[in-house]
Amino acid sequence: MFARCGLCRFAIYSRWHYDGNDDNNIKRMEMTETTAEARIIKRVEAALGVEIRSVTRPKQGMGSSVLIVTDDDDREMAVKIGTETANDALALELVGTSGAGVPVPGVLASFAFEDMTVLVMEKVEAPLLEEADKDGKRRYLGPMLACLKRIHTIGSDRAGLLTGADGDRTWKEILLFRLSGEHPLYPWEEIARRDGVDAGLLSESIARLREDMRAAELPIKNYSLLHTDFNQRNLFVDPQKSAIASVIDWGEAMFGDPLYDFARVRMFIYHFDLGQRALSEYHDGLDMDREEELRERLYLTSQMIEYIAWYSMKKNDFNDGRLKLHQEFLRNGLSRHADGRR
Repeated sequence: MFARCGLCRFAIYSRWHYDGNDDNNIKRMEMTETTAEARIIKRVEAALGVEIRSVTRPKQGMGSSVLIVTDDDDREMAVKIGTETANDALALELVGTSGAGVPVPGVLASFAFEDMTVLVMEKVEAPLLEEADKDGKRRYLGPMLACLKRIHTIGSDRAGLLTGADGDRTWKEILLFRLSGEHPLYPWEEIARRDGVDAGLLSESIARLREDMRAAELPIKNYSLLHTDFNQRNLFVDPQKSAIASVIDWGEAMFGDPLYDFARVRMFIYHFDLGQRALSEYHDGLDMDREEELRERLYLTSQMIEYIAWYSMKKNDFNDGRLKLHQEFLRNGLSRHADGRR
């Protein structure tokens, strides 16, 4: 998902100001980025005692900036930079020392840079799940569920982000805050005015979900570690073994109800139209009772709403398609409510 710190992929960009001249500001942005990047690379070299020979930019996600660097021994490393990366570092340390058997990249160094954290990790030498075709994505459903179950063996009595940014809120309070309109990342009145967003649908869906969420019995203790963004861009796979090779991007990891993570997998099935067979495998793999099914549905609806905030930020074919898909899901949900079905 998008960076929790604001609207720019690389927070350094927020330090330059537009003066009305596009050429001047493009140059200034590039210079600011290059200057900051050079300083970060110097810090990486000092932390590891190496010389960085090359820097490349892979396909970027929405939550941070990632560089691939090569040192004087031809070792490739991933350098992640962002305000969420402090949570990343904590999660990787926790998972790596937990004995849960969850594959994650090794952490080589971590340090603060201005208002961000820089995390240096081993580069994963494996394909992303994103690269698999539809049948390939379906084949990894079982390994995805198994990997999540291992993650969920790591527990805590406190809900929320590992950095403690959620304070003393309960799990339910954290989710309701995101729906309140007061959360800095989810200003729903502004989001409702964006191009392509059905304002009435969004408003009614949020109101209905808040009502259902307040009435629901959600866990109040014995929380599990959640990845919260367990999707095709954050999972490296081993095609030979049909296994998850590495799990990356723990910037939004938190403690909560395991069903929240599983609901993200159901969104993955929905996004790629993996079909009834995949959905049956999903339900068979979880074997939920009626109460768990209701909670999982609440979490899926919550995530479908939240992602509207991100897909509506920038107009392109991909975002427009996902926005349409999520709003179709919400319309169907309201229809079920109107018919008295859950």
